[in-house]
Amino acid sequence: TILLLTDAALYAVRFDWHTEKVASFERVDLRHVLGLQLGTYITSTLAAAQTDPRRNVGFVVRYRPGREDIVRVNTRSLKTDVFAAESKTVMGDDALVTSGPPAAGKSNAAVTTSAKGKTGKEKEPAITPARILAFKALPTRSSLSSDDAGADGANSENRNSSERSSTELDTVRHVCEEIERAALA
Repeated sequence: TILLLTDAALYAVRFDWHTEKVASFERVDLRHVLGLQLGTYITSTLAAAQTDPRRNVGFVVRYRPGREDIVRVNTRSLKTDVFAAESKTVMGDDALVTSGPPAAGKSNAAVTTSAKGKTGKEKEPAITPARILAFKALPTRSSLSSDDAGADGANSENRNSSERSSTELDTVRHVCEEIERAALA
């Protein structure tokens, strides 16, 4: 998953490396972000490096979907697992998933359209449940790199000190700060 941050929205883009196409993307309006949480993100326990909490770091974006938030899945790719239960509109060869209209005067709340029940009385609008997007930081160092020498054999003292001190946690903190800055702007 690739994270794209703009001044108005956050995009989680899923890229299919086999077909070299965007498989799907999810757009989240920054006004709908409820919170960010960062910490350890372990996806496998097969090797010691995969369970190291200092190297396996990620963050979660919690948000309440609104009218401007969409999930779009490209059904022309080889993978076609569209969220059938959530799909409300199909346009051409792509499926467009949207949620209900936002509540009047509230930017952080989304509601589904109210409907009349069997008794004929109008039901209260239901608040759309919060959703999450999870991201894991890529390793800041390759297993091929050496801490003692650069690619040209130069001593590590000649390298930029910020390059040596940058960790996965630093990367995640920076991304979370950028999301927070854009959401509060």
